[in-house]
Amino acid sequence: MRSVVQPSAILGLLFSLVITILSYWTYNTNGNAMQAWLLPILLFITHWALYRYLRHQKVAIKSSQLLFAGLVFSATLAIGMVITHYLYTGIIDPNWAERALTSAQEQWARDGYSAEAIRGQVEWTSTFQEPLSWGFVSGAFIFLMSTFISLVLVAGRGFLQLLKTPAAPVHSHS
Repeated sequence: MRSVVQPSAILGLLFSLVITILSYWTYNTNGNAMQAWLLPILLFITHWALYRYLRHQKVAIKSSQLLFAGLVFSATLAIGMVITHYLYTGIIDPNWAERALTSAQEQWARDGYSAEAIRGQVEWTSTFQEPLSWGFVSGAFIFLMSTFISLVLVAGRGFLQLLKTPAAPVHSHS
C-alpha cells in the first residue's frame, strides 16, 4: 500500500492548487464560480490518470490498492483545498467573501429570485463569510465527491474484470 501513498498524496495536493486557481480565476474574470459540471469531470480525469499511473508502475494492482489510492488522493485534496482556500480568501484576498456576496446579489436580481429564495442562499451564512469555515465545508464536499468518483472507478474496474472472466464450462449430464 505504501507504493500508492506518495503519488496519490502529491497528486491530491497539486490538484487542490489547480482547482483553487481555476475557481478563483473564473470567479475574478467573469464573476461566476467554476461551472458545477467541470469539477466532477476534472476529478474523474485525475482519478483515472492516477489509476493509469499506478497500473503503469505495478503490473497487477489490486482493487483495494486502487481504493486506498483514491482515499489518499481525496484526503490530501480536501486538506489542500482547506489550506489554499484559507490562504486565498483569508490572507491574499480578504475581501473575497464580500465581493462574492455582492456579485451573488447582482446575479439574484438578474435572475429574478424572490426575497425568500435570496434568504436561503449560502452567501448569507457566517460559514461562507469565514474563510476557514468555508474552507472546511469546501474540503468536506470535495472529499465526498472525490471518494464517490474513486468508488465508481474501482467498481467499474471490478465490473469490467468480471466481464473479461471466462464463464465456467457447463457440464451436461447425459
